[in-house]
Amino acid sequence: MLMRWLVSLGVSLAFTHCAKAQHFTDQRIQDIDQLIETRLDETRIPGAAVVLVEDGRIVHTRGFGLAEIETGTPATSDTVFAIGSVTKSFVSNTLLQLERDGLIDLEAPVITYLPAFQSASKAMSDTITVRQLMEHTSGFSTYDGNRNQTNSRRTDDALAKVSAQTMKYKLNRPVGRSFEYSNANYEVLGHLIESVTGASFQIAIEEWIFNPLEMNRSGVLNDGSSKTATAYRFVLSTPQPFEFSPGAALGPKGGVYTTAEDMGLYLIALMNARSPIASWDSSWASGPDTTVESSYGPGWMVSQSNLGPLVKHNGMNGGYSALAGFAPESGLGFAIMANASQGLVAGDIPALTEDAFAVAFDRPIQGLRGHQSAWTQLVLIGAMLIGLAIWIAMFLLNTIAGALSKRSTTLLAVSQIVLPGAILATIAWLVIYQIPRQFGLPLEAIRLFVPDIGWVLTFLGYGALSFLVVRSACLLLARHGKR
Repeated sequence: MLMRWLVSLGVSLAFTHCAKAQHFTDQRIQDIDQLIETRLDETRIPGAAVVLVEDGRIVHTRGFGLAEIETGTPATSDTVFAIGSVTKSFVSNTLLQLERDGLIDLEAPVITYLPAFQSASKAMSDTITVRQLMEHTSGFSTYDGNRNQTNSRRTDDALAKVSAQTMKYKLNRPVGRSFEYSNANYEVLGHLIESVTGASFQIAIEEWIFNPLEMNRSGVLNDGSSKTATAYRFVLSTPQPFEFSPGAALGPKGGVYTTAEDMGLYLIALMNARSPIASWDSSWASGPDTTVESSYGPGWMVSQSNLGPLVKHNGMNGGYSALAGFAPESGLGFAIMANASQGLVAGDIPALTEDAFAVAFDRPIQGLRGHQSAWTQLVLIGAMLIGLAIWIAMFLLNTIAGALSKRSTTLLAVSQIVLPGAILATIAWLVIYQIPRQFGLPLEAIRLFVPDIGWVLTFLGYGALSFLVVRSACLLLARHGKR
């Protein structure tokens, strides 16, 4: 009897020692929830939903705040959110499945499947492979990739037409040499999926991802769902509702709508080698190095942590934000979605998404960013706009009063036309050309994500350009009439 008891105790202790400790403990879940609640209050983001996965099951889902401020509708784990660029992992996963089934070769040139595909340099773009588009090493620029953020076309050929725009784009770096994130890559991949499968992009994602995983509340561009959270953008520090209804161009680069529950199913499948979709493989970590100390796999950024490889991707549309990630060797998954996009002086999205992710995976918390720099930029741009308005008003008053100078010396011509004209031209160049390229966003995209600063920049840039033309014409006509 004693021997049997000792054996039983030994086996019990062995199993206890080998058993995997729970990661998402009640305390950790409470810490994550508390951080989300605090950040929503601090950032004025209306609502969010989170899901946690461990060892093949959903261990926690919850909604926070409001899905719609105006009606007081609460956000829940069943609320539908757009997840922005997290969509890219769905695109890449579909392509991996197509390769698995022998329908595509990821190492083949894109022109194998899309003969009309090219950049401004056909000889260079003819060498771009499908995998290079997936991993953002094609050479397309971040700026060009954001050109179609406000495209609203939803016809059957909409994605094909957007993909064809790459023939106007100059490659920003040699093909296959280095990483540069560009939505243009995934616009082309969306069209490629349509070409290979013979189905629309939306139907293809349903057939290859949503249906096999029973993600029944998910879709592409399903902004009309009654359970979809209202999108909000910040005007200065106040969230304003935004009717977000993008076209087909957004589909492959950011068009998936889903719930916390459905994202949990997706994360579980990604860590299950027997799932119907493509699951984690160590080769996912062998992609190009990015600028944030990680590599870029098939629609995921991969870094190393004390939990093993740590995979994640964030996303943002006009009025929505998201972040999803998982630690495949530890069986842990996380996703958070919110119904607001980044504002200039409010709506600190990373303080919500990145910090909740950090608590989930034992990473350093960054905290709220300071708004001093943002306010400085806004004041500076506002001062320039006010100065331009005063300048225009004074010029108009002088014109009406007939006070334009009658002298025609060369020095006066320089002071009246050339130097002010150079200043106005410089302002227009900075605002319309240089600043957008520095941030990788055309003015129309800046207006989409940060409407207050976007419209200020637009009025400043085009106001300076228009005033330059009108002022120069008025001065030249006045000088000509005085001779």
